[in-house]
Amino acid sequence: MKKLIKLILVLLNILVFIGLSAAFLSIYINPQDFWLFQFFGLGFIYIYIANIVFLIYWTLNRISKKMIILNTIFILFGISYFNDFLQINFTNTESEKSIKILSYNVRQFDLYNWEENKINRDKYFDFIRSENPDIVCFQEYYEDHTGNFITTDSIIEILGTKNYYFKPTYSTGKKYDFGIAIFSKYPILNSGFINFDNSSNIIIYSDLLIDLDTVRVFNAHLQSIKFEPEDYTFIQKIEESIDSVLIDDATPLLTKMRDAYKLRAIQADSLSDRINKSPYKVIVCGDFNDTPVSYTYHTVKGDLLDSFEESGFGIGQSYNGAFPSFRIDYILHSKSIKSLKYKCPRIPLSDHFPVLVYIEL
Repeated sequence: MKKLIKLILVLLNILVFIGLSAAFLSIYINPQDFWLFQFFGLGFIYIYIANIVFLIYWTLNRISKKMIILNTIFILFGISYFNDFLQINFTNTESEKSIKILSYNVRQFDLYNWEENKINRDKYFDFIRSENPDIVCFQEYYEDHTGNFITTDSIIEILGTKNYYFKPTYSTGKKYDFGIAIFSKYPILNSGFINFDNSSNIIIYSDLLIDLDTVRVFNAHLQSIKFEPEDYTFIQKIEESIDSVLIDDATPLLTKMRDAYKLRAIQADSLSDRINKSPYKVIVCGDFNDTPVSYTYHTVKGDLLDSFEESGFGIGQSYNGAFPSFRIDYILHSKSIKSLKYKCPRIPLSDHFPVLVYIEL
């Protein structure tokens, strides 16, 4: 009986090795060529923890030196990936020269919560007022020209600046605009955008004059999976009992995720190209809709620094939703920029938490 149990555990542990290997490869293999690896990247943290559990088990029971060695190798190899999810930085300070940046997917300021939308919109405004950032990148921004649900004028008043660039991705005549925006207390010298076929997601950028420096700020909202209510119902079924889930139920969700991975890969490649061609140092803010162990994140990051890795503390969760409950919102920057302090306040207004970073040029 003991031999059978050991055999089963060894086989399960081998599956963990295979899963981790696939997760490691997910950052290098373009989803357009082979998208299945991205699912292992999505589940990396769970697979990695399983790896640790197996190492503890084999070590305590001392019944397989080979499994101890193999698990140790995989854990050591995966530490750099694990650090994308957990950071312990004690040098978390500000300075007189620091610039405060906010990146926030505001989900149209809770527009569609008809009973409380203005109450929650004002809570967004209260938060922005309390933080008083120098640069703000909004994803899922909403602008109302009817005067019924004012956003832009209020933010201009709160920040004390008229410097902003808003690019609509969807408009209803002269009444409403949905899109993405950059607000800045620094002069905007130039702005532009990158749009994509078959997608309502977009990337914008503005060149800001900060003292005597010009910095290009990118604001990216990369391809969403666009979950429907039935998708969240399916996720709930998984959480309750995986035995009750049928393959037929999973197919629509997996198809959406596959398509989103492929489109995000195209967008990530395009953004990476623009970053590399920038004549100025860059700051990249945005909702990437992907975890750190993904082709999207590593393609966009390239040679940039991740502010969470540089000055974050704790678990880097930025998505306030059912799935995936990980870090999918980022502020990256050139190596000539220093990240001093990182915050991700757990404010339950949107399905994303705001990301705040203090930087120094």
